[in-house]
Amino acid sequence: MNETEAIIKFIARMNPSTGLLGSSPFEEASVSQWMSWCQSTWLSKVHPPLLQLFGYTKQVDGKKFNEGVKEMKETAKVLDKHLNGKKWLSGAKMTLADLYVGACFASSFQTVLDADFKKSCPSITAWFQRFIGESAVVKRMGNIKLCSKALKPAGCEDDEPIPTQTTADDDLDLFGDDDGDAEAAKKIA
Repeated sequence: MNETEAIIKFIARMNPSTGLLGSSPFEEASVSQWMSWCQSTWLSKVHPPLLQLFGYTKQVDGKKFNEGVKEMKETAKVLDKHLNGKKWLSGAKMTLADLYVGACFASSFQTVLDADFKKSCPSITAWFQRFIGESAVVKRMGNIKLCSKALKPAGCEDDEPIPTQTTADDDLDLFGDDDGDAEAAKKIA
């Protein structure tokens, strides 16, 4: 259990009547299991393609992006299989596992888990739609819209690596070019 999970559980234990840890020791263990699965398995699959999509990598590689999205979808099928015939991850009502895992799935459902994925994984799709429909989730996260067509990083039409436009010299210059400032400083000195 990492520090974040420990803090979340501590807060939930302060008011056990919320039921966020489940209604039995078995459900509490299931909450821990799914939060740990999300941290150790899901997030490691999500970060590589989404970092490319959001422009946080030095180079966009279409082949790696597509492979990453494929791995994400395969990993999500584990959760879809678990949710088959279930309303929530760890019991009859929403728990911390649903809150944590749902929040971690939000960006994926908004960007790359497209209509074809949702058709092939109806259980996880129904669970996520229930999750984003909860008033507490809407209040904290706003209205989340699921994508119908997957996004791709800019310039990711082929499998060739595409260098990004950023360089060390591309600092934001709010006041125009300051090459002349160095000359003016030399004259003053």
